[in-house]
Amino acid sequence: MRDSTKQQIDQLLDSFEASRRQKREEEDKTATMEQAFLDAFASEIAEEIIVPELTQLGEHLKARGYAYEITQQPEYYQHRDRVKESVVFRVAVGTSFGSETDDAPRLRYTCDVERRKVAVDYSTVTKKHGGSSGSIADYTVDEISRESVERDATTFLSKLLSAH
Repeated sequence: MRDSTKQQIDQLLDSFEASRRQKREEEDKTATMEQAFLDAFASEIAEEIIVPELTQLGEHLKARGYAYEITQQPEYYQHRDRVKESVVFRVAVGTSFGSETDDAPRLRYTCDVERRKVAVDYSTVTKKHGGSSGSIADYTVDEISRESVERDATTFLSKLLSAH
């Protein structure tokens, strides 16, 4: 092989390898930022704001004879093998949950790492009744407060109680 051909191939390979290295570094940086956002959601937003506020609401419902449940869980989704952390608040339409709490109406806060937002959605649908589901809000980290959680919960309960 001629030296000029080797040189040309080496330049192509150098350029290709540099591009791959840069792409890997960008992916690592993105993954680090996403993990930091997930960690902030789990430790600060969920633990300090969302869960305490929903617990107060749940205890108020419990005092009136209704059951509630709060879970924090990772949700796996297909796109690039990502994880979304979420806080789920379920309410029993009767005074207790049936055999499946997954069927219970719910208000959910999901950490959307790609958009750097916390998405809030609800479902009032149960096996025995119709209902509705949809989005309530999207927040940046700075926009979430006890007041916004109260507002979301009130919206959810309004939809739930009018549906059943």
